[in-house]
Amino acid sequence: MTASIAGMGIALVGAATYEIARQATYARLDVRSPLVAGLVQFVVVLAAISVVATASEGAVTLLCLGLAVTVGDLIRAVLVDRAARRGIPNCAHPPWRTLGRQLAVTAIAIVPATVLTRFVLAVIGGQAGAIAGVALGCLTGLVGYLALQAHLGAPELRGLRRVQPLAATSSVQSETMP
Repeated sequence: MTASIAGMGIALVGAATYEIARQATYARLDVRSPLVAGLVQFVVVLAAISVVATASEGAVTLLCLGLAVTVGDLIRAVLVDRAARRGIPNCAHPPWRTLGRQLAVTAIAIVPATVLTRFVLAVIGGQAGAIAGVALGCLTGLVGYLALQAHLGAPELRGLRRVQPLAATSSVQSETMP
């Protein structure tokens, strides 16, 4: 079971990319591209499942089934992303640099979060330990992720700094209004 979950965990990258690109295609009034990509995903996953189900056993089957869904999700995401970007000029820098930074920072930040989660679960135990471990692990992962991104000078964080609190903007508006 863990092998299947591990295999499908990677599918979240494809699923998230697909959701964002799907909204972009809908905004461009293109409903055909997500439909075609979904059909391609269905055929790929169905073909992979037929091969995996007859060629493997046990945990290997579960892992391969998870990977089949992952590959299908990634193919669907790439197809819809390409449709969403059709007609848009290329960006000044390659997107692989940003993607590589995101993957590296995520991989580094997840290590202390996982260690802390397991430690808290071992010390406290039971349901309370699981809840506390996950909460502290998530917080540690988030802080580590943001700290590493800030250290690497991620341009995405600069955009967050420009956002002003709602209270500050509303007080300015009320002072300027007659």
